[in-house]
Amino acid sequence: MSDDSEAPIFLKWFYPDAIERHIFVRSDWVMEFLFEHLPHEDAVRVWTKMCYQRIRVEEGEEAAEEFLEAFGVTEH
Repeated sequence: MSDDSEAPIFLKWFYPDAIERHIFVRSDWVMEFLFEHLPHEDAVRVWTKMCYQRIRVEEGEEAAEEFLEAFGVTEH
């Protein structure tokens, strides 16, 4: 992947009459980008925090905190 490549957009939509916009990028692209551009430990931490956010929405705060603890990410 080159630095000038655009992120592959998986899904994009706008709410009519609103400024809110949602863009989803393929997670495999995000992971590859993180691991190519950050030190390994930082890339793992960022990826773990991204997963934390998804788990928090889908399963609740307690499950998300347990996930972070399992990976040793204690600050967020």
